[in-house]
Amino acid sequence: MMKKRMTTSLVIALLAAIAVFGQWLWTRGSDTFTLVQHAGRTYKVFSYGWPFPVVQCNAALGLATPEAQVSSRLLGNWMTFVVIGFAISAGIKMFRTTRRRVFSLRSKPSA
Repeated sequence: MMKKRMTTSLVIALLAAIAVFGQWLWTRGSDTFTLVQHAGRTYKVFSYGWPFPVVQCNAALGLATPEAQVSSRLLGNWMTFVVIGFAISAGIKMFRTTRRRVFSLRSKPSA
């Protein structure tokens, strides 16, 4: 039983890391950006991350997420996905347990 919990925890943590890294990869890989005009020049602004967004752009714009906050925002995004993963896992476990209990009550022969 303990091994199954550990495996579930590791899978949830890995999927959360993939989700957080995948947002950055999708934004950079697909070149998804917003063009911003500033002082007669055009700059690309990359924004990714949920629920704590990270904005990367030229320092001249002043829109970028401060470097000191990037790691805490990525950690917050990862923790959010981990909590959601554990909530889904608990919901599935509760549903399966309830379903087994209902079917075991139905299958008892009446005397």
